[in-house]
Amino acid sequence: MLRKALKAYGYKVIPIPVKGALHLKSVCTALDDHTVLTDSRYFDKDEFSEYKLIEVPADESMAANLLRINRGVCIHAGFQRTIDLLRAKGFDIRTVDISEFLKAEAGLTCMSIPFYTADAEMI
Repeated sequence: MLRKALKAYGYKVIPIPVKGALHLKSVCTALDDHTVLTDSRYFDKDEFSEYKLIEVPADESMAANLLRINRGVCIHAGFQRTIDLLRAKGFDIRTVDISEFLKAEAGLTCMSIPFYTADAEMI
């Protein structure tokens, strides 16, 4: 159904099987138009061969579920190794404590509803 609905707008739907995680956004999120933060233990990273992949530290698997806001990245404050990794790569990092939500496997993308302005900036 989604494939059919989006085809009219020129989009192509590519299913990516995920094993051992709630859904794909739990284990990978775009940091910008060319870079994806991943925990590729849960899916076939070959599907993302056209992107630069940054792997989260194994003990911070849930860090791959973050929220890109315009040119910045919002991430759980407790994922310090991932925060340090992304800052070292030049990303503008904002932190928020979602430790209670993580207990229910919720991430920032799950708890957000993005709104965009006419010039495609998120508000």
